[in-house]
Amino acid sequence: MKKVINMINPSSKVAGVSLLDLKKIEKALGAMIPDEYKELF
Repeated sequence: MKKVINMINPSSKVAGVSLLDLKKIEKALGAMIPDEYKELF
């Protein structure tokens, strides 16, 4: 998984996304991410 994260953003120091990132993703996709997945981050 770490290799995938590095391919997406090699300067990232922390794996995962913030709640703000999840909100941006939801808005961009026009879909809601279930709370069960949000709890993983």
